[in-house]
Amino acid sequence: MHLENRELSSVILGKTCKRAVFSRVVEGKLAHRHDKWVGTIVSSDGSSELGFFSSGSSGRNRYLGIWFRKVSVHAVVWVANKCSPLNDLLGVLVINSTGNLVLLIQSRSVVWAANSKIDAQNPVVQLLDSGNLVLKDRIAGKSEILFWQSFDYPTVTLLAGMKLGWDLRVGLNRQLSAWKAQDDPCPGDFTYGMEPYNFPDTVMWKGSKKYFRLGPWNGNGFSGQLQFNTKQYLMFNLTSNEEETYFMYYISNISLITRLTLTILPVG
Repeated sequence: MHLENRELSSVILGKTCKRAVFSRVVEGKLAHRHDKWVGTIVSSDGSSELGFFSSGSSGRNRYLGIWFRKVSVHAVVWVANKCSPLNDLLGVLVINSTGNLVLLIQSRSVVWAANSKIDAQNPVVQLLDSGNLVLKDRIAGKSEILFWQSFDYPTVTLLAGMKLGWDLRVGLNRQLSAWKAQDDPCPGDFTYGMEPYNFPDTVMWKGSKKYFRLGPWNGNGFSGQLQFNTKQYLMFNLTSNEEETYFMYYISNISLITRLTLTILPVG
């Protein structure tokens, strides 16, 4: 069964088998509380997928993540439980009684939770075509209220339409964190983000020390970045005011699959 709105509520994803990949795909299945689905959530255009994947040579460590579907390489762009892998055979993603999105293990312990602090009356979860996982409240006769989105909590990848930088109103710092190892999505030493000063700049840190910077924004890009002929399909924007300081890029051709990834390559 497929529904055009491709949104889910209540119990969303369940994992009860040893295989790293789910046995079927759930596209927009409306789940009712206490229902369980073995599958993945796919965006309406088929470009992105949310589900469980295994990492490491043993395949024992499992994570809830989002990846591109239409590329030959398994490109994970976001991970929920990045430092808390699932080691048992059962992991379930649910919307709990307060309307929050939580990841549970077999013992019903919470492994990961979205930090939504507002109780939702009619919560729904949707994976957008942009690759953004959103938790929102749909109230009859009123506009939808967005409570939480994965774009506010990037891991290793910046996608088109995602903000890199600060929401100064709430102290939210959206920055990229390189994986600790190629098979370990827990953040390592390197991070990449914005410095929200008079002349905003993007900086890479190694621990607490600055490792690399691109230079201040000159109106078209950062002064120290390499120049590429990307104007035909990429557009860059920097916003800096009292409320927010962030960098963002857009794509003019929606058929293109793009990402900016912070990857630390092994030496030697």
